[in-house]
Amino acid sequence: SMQLSEETSVVKNPLGERSIPRDRVLSINPTPVLPPTSTQKATITLNAAQTTGNTRTASAVMNLDYTFRYLTHRFVSKLDWTYGEDDDEITKRSTGAEVKYDFFPQDDWYLYTSFSARNDAFADLALRTTAGIGAGIQILDTDSIEWSEESGISALNEDFEVAEDATTSTLRIAGRAEWTLKKE
Repeated sequence: SMQLSEETSVVKNPLGERSIPRDRVLSINPTPVLPPTSTQKATITLNAAQTTGNTRTASAVMNLDYTFRYLTHRFVSKLDWTYGEDDDEITKRSTGAEVKYDFFPQDDWYLYTSFSARNDAFADLALRTTAGIGAGIQILDTDSIEWSEESGISALNEDFEVAEDATTSTLRIAGRAEWTLKKE
């Protein structure tokens, strides 16, 4: 039990009794201040260009990236779209999506699984799918710099409009570095 008076607080428990001056008590049962357990980051990039003169070209690119990190888990998703034309003839049209899950048994390394799908009408590619697993190391992970390297195996399947379809296994080696120059 606890008894409060103008000058002291008296704490009584099975171990005994103790008197504490009131000016030494900062708080009673304070809410602990915990570091954030999750982070989120989203990036949207839109680019477009048009030229006229000897040739008429137009192009557009859109990228959406989203990352969610919670304790030992990281989820990454990406979408992209590209379009280009030259003198009203399509020279580029592709879309793609990727999802990836990373599990961190320790702070500096992780296991991952990923899946991606892409099409590119200009390159005769109806659908390319990739599913893979692997491991990576997190070299840096601060507020301004992220750097990781990873490798693994993937199953690759390509469905073409005209050409013969292809299926193969691949070795995947990848790195990622991101440096935030200015934080708003």
